[in-house]
Parts: sequence; C-alpha cells; structure tokens
Amino acid sequence: PKPLIGMADVQQLLQMAAALNLKKWAALHGETEEMLAQRFLKARKGRLADAMAMLEADIKWREAEEIDKLASRSVKDICNLDESVMQHYLPCWIDGNDKLGRTVMYTAYGNIEVDTLIKKGSSVEKILMMHTYKVECCLQKCRERAESGLPYVGTICSIVDAKGWGLRLATRRAMRYVKGMVDRDEAHYPERLARLYIVNCPPALVTAYKMIRSWMDPVTAEKIQLLGPPEEWRPVLLQAIDADQLCTLYGGQRPPPSWVQQPADPSAPAVGILLPPPTDTRVSVSARSTFTLPFSLERDGLSLSWAYRTDGGDIKFSVSYFPPGVAAEGSGKVLVEPRKANSDVSEVEDSLPNCAAGTYVLTWDNSYSILTSKTLHYRVETAKVDDVEEEPAA
Repeated sequence: PKPLIGMADVQQLLQMAAALNLKKWAALHGETEEMLAQRFLKARKGRLADAMAMLEADIKWREAEEIDKLASRSVKDICNLDESVMQHYLPCWIDGNDKLGRTVMYTAYGNIEVDTLIKKGSSVEKILMMHTYKVECCLQKCRERAESGLPYVGTICSIVDAKGWGLRLATRRAMRYVKGMVDRDEAHYPERLARLYIVNCPPALVTAYKMIRSWMDPVTAEKIQLLGPPEEWRPVLLQAIDADQLCTLYGGQRPPPSWVQQPADPSAPAVGILLPPPTDTRVSVSARSTFTLPFSLERDGLSLSWAYRTDGGDIKFSVSYFPPGVAAEGSGKVLVEPRKANSDVSEVEDSLPNCAAGTYVLTWDNSYSILTSKTLHYRVETAKVDDVEEEPAA
C-alpha cells in the first residue's frame, strides 16, 4: 500500500529542512515547497529521517553542480560535443503534453551510442549530465505551462523508441550510463516520472531490461510499459496522448524537430526515428588492389578511432605505425593485424587509445578478390585521451 503522507509530515520535514533554501529550488520548477517535500516523503515511504537525508543530498548535489543554471548552458559546454553530434548519437526532444497535462519527452534509444560519444571526446558523466539537462528542460516546461494559467503538472510522460537497439549497444559503458540515469532520477527527481513507454522493443532489450529493472525502485518499475511493433504501441499512445499533441512518428499530428529525418513517403505509417547518417568518405577499391590512408598525429596522447562498411562484399583491414621522421612506406610496426570482418553486413568500429605521435597507415585490402570491386565507406577521427573516459580494467 502507498504511504499516507499528511500535511503534518510535510510541515515537519520543511521545518527540518529550513536551512536548505527549498523555496529557491521549488520555484525553479514551478512547484511549492510543500509539493517538493511531499515528493521526497513519498520516495521514502513517509519516513521523515530518510526523506531528510535524501533531501539534503539532493540540495548539496544541486548546489555543487549548479543545476539551477543547467538549462541555460549550451550542449557543447555540458558534454564537450557539438549539438549536431548529440542529436545523432543521443537523439532526444521535448514537445507536447499528454491528456493529463504531463510534459512529453521522446528519446531514440535505438540510436544511442555511448561508446561513440566517448570516443568523440565526451564521458559517461558528461552524457549523464546531458540527461539531467533534458529532465531540467522538461520541468521548466512544467513551470511555463503553469505560468500560462493552466494547472500545475510536475510529472513527465516519456516515450523511448528502441527501434534499432541490439546487444551491440549493450556495452559496459552504455550499461553504466543506463544505471547512472536510473540512480540519478531516483535520487534527484523522485515522483517525476508518470509513464514511460518503450516502443519498438526487440526481444534482446526485453532480456536486458530484466537487469535494468533490478536497479529500479519497484514503484518506478511499475510505471514502465514495454511495447512491440507499431500496431501494438500506436493505440496505447493515442489513448494516453491526443493526436494533436503526439509526434507524427508515433501516429500523431505534431511534427518532430527539423533535425529528425522524415520518412521518404509521407503517407507511410510512422515506425520510428530516422536520423541522418554520419558523414562518411566513399571510395571504390578495385579487385586485386588496396586502399591506404595515412593519418598523422602531431603529438602524443591522442586516441585514433575508425569506422567503415563496404558494399559488394567483405574486405581485409589493418593498421601500421611509422614514428615521426620515418617515411610511411613499406612495412611499419603492425598495430592491427590484417583481418576480415563482415563489413558488408554491419559497420565495423574500433580505436587505438593513447597513441604516440607519428603516422598511422590504415589499409583496406581487396587484393584477394579476383573479380569483385568493393565500395568502401569510412570515417577516421581523433580525440584527446584526457577527455575520453577509459573502461576500467576487468
């Protein structure tokens, strides 16, 4: 049974927390001090001492991280990456309200690539702060709605699109990010999540969710609904959200942001988020030939990452190293042994951390193919190791 939180309990908690300046933090989201205190009491099942400890830890975190200024910061400042990069690898936006007035937030979980964001210069902690930024923006919308004269509703309806998600995205870093979100939301945003719909949910995510659910408070877990293909989620979403408030990608009438690519056929049913592909360089590698790409690093301490895919069949790949002052010719020090991968089936990604200065020669070898040329799509990037969070040793 849910705990009965009376006004006497709320007032007692407010007296205990008199030194915490709750008025400032309540006003930031458009709620009263009483509403704030009640949320924390509910999260701790009415236990005053536990609610006070939770509240103290929350305010200490908010002051230290300057959360009151977070919604006004730039994406680049928060996560060390351009907004366009975050839109591609961590697509999320806020728009509309459900039938009960709750702010709606959309996230394309199937497109989230935590490891790629880290390779590009971010970290798990920075990406978590980006999640916090989105939640703060949601709560700012709640305040603005109340300021317009509508009743205050301080909860969020979240739609998570799992289309495209696979075990390839269930890396240790990605799972640390997911666990970090769960922990942060429960510690600092109690009673904020109203409903979470996970749509286009593949079987692999159902398996992974069993572990994710174990990290959650049971009350939070009950608010989450896993749904399969469009014929399963469309009626559920339209029952909760009016069509004029629901995104067109999910059976509604509200267009998504301009950076979300629309289906080629406007009459086609929405089945999930389509994002612009990353910018790749394309070359043709003829039969019985190789393509080499010298890549120079001017100083020590950079990481080198690459990704590639092929049309027309697989290809052999290797990386060699030549120190500064040595011509990148002949046989250098082999860092990645020549090997084939199913690059015609899925994109191949890898990296070398903490590289020494010098020239790195990336080679795509199609010399074993007698008749078939291959189309190679590739991208190569560098990042400062200082900005890249390394995976802890096993």
